[in-house]
Amino acid sequence: MAGAEFDKIFNWDGVGTSSGDYTDVTLEAQSPAGTSFTLFDSSAHYLYLGHASKFDMAVFDVDIAGSLGALTWQYRKSDDTWVTYVPGSAIYEVDPDDD
Repeated sequence: MAGAEFDKIFNWDGVGTSSGDYTDVTLEAQSPAGTSFTLFDSSAHYLYLGHASKFDMAVFDVDIAGSLGALTWQYRKSDDTWVTYVPGSAIYEVDPDDD
């Protein structure tokens, strides 16, 4: 990925279908200080990560872990179809700099 941040990040709570039902959390996610925001508060919640270039990694700094169950991972192909997949690897680390 060319830059360290995603170009756009949207949160959707699974309710409604208009563009106003999506919350743009791009600035919160790009904040160097790490502005917290809720990723998932129901099983119908979606997080959309966008970048102009292909990417193969995303890093999440989780303040409070939840327990909604298994996540469904998908990406959109150039023909606008969605593909469900299981991430090839996941690394969970505790950041020693977090207080």
